[in-house]
Amino acid sequence: MIVSTSGRAPGGLSDLICAGTSFDDVPAQLLPALTDDLDAESASFRQVIRGGGTVRLGHSFGHRVRPASHDTWRQQFRRLDPVAVAAPIPAGTGQAFPLDEWLDFTAYLRSPAYEGFYGPLGIHHVLIVRLAHSETESFLFGFHRAPGERRFSDADVTRVGTLLPVLGSTLSRLRLTEELVRLRGRHVTAAPELAGLTRREREIATDVADGLANKDIARRRGISVHTVENHLRAIFRKTGVDSRTKLALAAGTDSS
Repeated sequence: MIVSTSGRAPGGLSDLICAGTSFDDVPAQLLPALTDDLDAESASFRQVIRGGGTVRLGHSFGHRVRPASHDTWRQQFRRLDPVAVAAPIPAGTGQAFPLDEWLDFTAYLRSPAYEGFYGPLGIHHVLIVRLAHSETESFLFGFHRAPGERRFSDADVTRVGTLLPVLGSTLSRLRLTEELVRLRGRHVTAAPELAGLTRREREIATDVADGLANKDIARRRGISVHTVENHLRAIFRKTGVDSRTKLALAAGTDSS
């Protein structure tokens, strides 16, 4: 069972996820809470970045995973993590699925990755959550249970599926904030002039600076996603910026 979005998210977990202010909150709060909610024994998080024909890691954290094992995984993830190196899903989308339904599990149990790494660690049943921040960056969660424990059920997949929208928007917001800090630290360029924008365009530029996705901007402003996209094209044309990150930087500077 592969779920993209399903049902209503648990309120407490949604609030905790939305409260995140940096990637430091992922190992400190997010991973422990999700692990407990799914009755998993351990968990992992990784940011996967593609570019130049290669795949590399950004942030990666483990929960109830020995640091030495996590370090080994980081060094060998291209061999050990089939989901991280798989073809990406479209930007702005998310999925949740048990690993044993995503690949040939019988063959996987005979693979060097399982026999030499996951098996000895007691990582047998795995529930995967993957969220595409952009065409080149994604976030992956893995929740683990031992061989003698029950496999992740359709109910588990559906439950975490309810959290995909809030997880995706929060992690993208954290990523955007991180990039804005980096750009401001480098003093990249003078912020483009926003005075030539209409009132609605300035509102949408501010929404982008708040880390909102197009569908969230549409909901906030009471307009369609298509209208948001049209406004963004006009904003990019008028200001000369070529990315949401640079627009967010400009809007944040303009309002400060």
